[in-house]
Amino acid sequence: MRALPHVVLTVVLTAAFLGLEQAFTTAAGPIGWLLPHPYAAPPAPACGSQLGYAGYSVTLKTGSTAQGFEAAASLPATDVVPEFQPISSAAPSLQADTSAQSLDLAQMQVVNTSAFAGQSSNAIVSHLRALPNVAAAEPIWLQSADKRYLSCDYKLRDNAAAQAVAARVRTALIARGISASVLDDAGTTQFVSQRHVNGRTLLQVAFVRRPVNAPSAIYVALLDPSTQTVLAVARANWYNWE
Repeated sequence: MRALPHVVLTVVLTAAFLGLEQAFTTAAGPIGWLLPHPYAAPPAPACGSQLGYAGYSVTLKTGSTAQGFEAAASLPATDVVPEFQPISSAAPSLQADTSAQSLDLAQMQVVNTSAFAGQSSNAIVSHLRALPNVAAAEPIWLQSADKRYLSCDYKLRDNAAAQAVAARVRTALIARGISASVLDDAGTTQFVSQRHVNGRTLLQVAFVRRPVNAPSAIYVALLDPSTQTVLAVARANWYNWE
């Protein structure tokens, strides 16, 4: 008879805990999310989140020069390089390429921001945009801010929409003389992202090959996001200071 109170207490506590657990795991509000089932794995983080940052791009105003920008930004000439160059030695210069001209590719520079070490990305972009020779400035993201194209795979195998856009660009690059073996190499990674050019948001597809102890080869295409038409292709100079 003396053991009875302990039995009753155990039954009462068990029922109470089971009731609380049931309430938490079935709750639709934030408590149910914060307190998952004790045996459940924690929720996996979202894929991607725009990893793949490649520096800062600055578009100079028409008539401005890289030298004028360097002086205004108090940067040495070695810290500023053209962001894009012709896709190959056989291609016309960017100034002679009408598709590149329409997107101001020849006016775009990549900035080595080591001089701004310790500043946030937003602060660096604000500083660059405020310079007198600058029409626009933005970080260069390799991965998409649009989840339709966001991928966690360097060959885009986890996203059919991103794969389809990259396949279209692959065809365009091959038509312009880039070897399929380079584009399809196991060491060539593929990225889909967005760029802001002349007030437009464009899709950017990059095939990036970075062999050890050899120059990088970065082939870039800019596309109309609604039609996925390739508007321009070029090589990029994103990794000059590594």
